[in-house]
Amino acid sequence: MKPPDIPPDEDARLAELCSLNVLDTIAEERFDRLTRMARRLFGVDVALVSLVDENRQ
Repeated sequence: MKPPDIPPDEDARLAELCSLNVLDTIAEERFDRLTRMARRLFGVDVALVSLVDENRQ
């Protein structure tokens, strides 16, 4: 399988993600609200927020 291409703005995306200081933190109500809203909007049982850095999801 061919690995996906790296987007041209990947460095900027990673820098922005790092600047948010949300990696390796405890669960936060603001993300819970987003997933509850997505579940209702799309009528699904599960919705999630996934943050992807250089080495992990």
